[in-house]
Amino acid sequence: MELALGSMAGSYALMPAYSGLLQTTNPGSICCLHKEENSDGSMMSKYAFIAFGASIKGYRYMRKVVVIDGTRLKGRYGGCLLSACCQDGNFQIFPLAFGIVDSENEDAWEWFLSQLKTFVEDAHHLVFVSDRHGSIYNPIGKVYPHAQHAACTIHLWRNIKSRFKSKRLASLMGAASRAYIVSEFNKKFLDIQRVSPGCAGYLVDIGFEHWTRAHFQGDRFNIMDSNIAESWNAVLTEAREFPLISMCEYIRTTLMCWFAVRRAKSMEHKGTLTPNVRRIEEDNFDSSTGFAVTGISEVKFQIQAQSGQFNMVNVHDGTCTCKETEIGGTFAGALTPPAVKRPPSRPRKQKILSTGEDKRYSQKHAGNVLAVGEKATTRPHVVVQNKYVRKKAGLKKDGL
Repeated sequence: MELALGSMAGSYALMPAYSGLLQTTNPGSICCLHKEENSDGSMMSKYAFIAFGASIKGYRYMRKVVVIDGTRLKGRYGGCLLSACCQDGNFQIFPLAFGIVDSENEDAWEWFLSQLKTFVEDAHHLVFVSDRHGSIYNPIGKVYPHAQHAACTIHLWRNIKSRFKSKRLASLMGAASRAYIVSEFNKKFLDIQRVSPGCAGYLVDIGFEHWTRAHFQGDRFNIMDSNIAESWNAVLTEAREFPLISMCEYIRTTLMCWFAVRRAKSMEHKGTLTPNVRRIEEDNFDSSTGFAVTGISEVKFQIQAQSGQFNMVNVHDGTCTCKETEIGGTFAGALTPPAVKRPPSRPRKQKILSTGEDKRYSQKHAGNVLAVGEKATTRPHVVVQNKYVRKKAGLKKDGL
């Protein structure tokens, strides 16, 4: 591999020069390096952060929900790749930034988030979604004190399935997490209490505001899991074995191709709604034809569903007492490698499964993510955005 892609150690030595060239050829990009001095006086790489100019400019048009995740690097010097992603107006992955750190710990996440803060500003309407890794919670509170933090429901589903040995409990938790209003959530949570008081206590200790839609303080829209970042990690499965600069180039060219295809498609598209949003609107319209509508005022209407449930819609504010229709939102010097102890034997090639993760799914579908612009008919075996896991957790397809 080193003959084809370059030296592992030499890649770290060239990182300062590569960062400078990247910022010169990609105006607006952010490249930051953090290094430490060795006992012999040489400088050792500690952290690296890269955000391309196109991602930085595009962030202003995204809904302010950022999914963060970390994954292990497979090269000689190990380390971890941290990433931050959003979802664009067509429900596609929109990577914001990535970082290379020596290990996934609180110091590394705090440094990464501090660099991210240069263009992802702290605000009450900003939401971070992640798994419940212990090294993530505290850094978010330090760097983004005003932002909200939501837990990934897929990871929670796996944890409940593994801890309480019950798929039924995991499915009940998934249904409770998706409830739009508190009264609906209370009914579903009572079902959990009846089946397992221990599981109910476990969920209470986590905090309803972290994993439920009804109690969440901000707007997480349709993003109930960290699947965006995990799908991005799957795209980079092969690249995580490469030398550092080769991996960065793989990421750069991947994003360049993605954005070029999306730009070309958007120029050909007619209408104000993106294709996926248009399909959801059409489905919602078909579902609404069975509703009874009674006018209250010029902007307020009473809606009666076929189930008999009543809700009030305010077309001026774009709100409904069911809360479901409000989920859409608006889219707007030379370095040495880090000091690591390489474990004995050959590095693992297969993914280490998360708690409760299904082995059959991981082996068959890991990394099978459609590239933007690729037709599903050319790869019918591909599962896009963990459809298998979403189905097992009882989660619906991403929508408004």
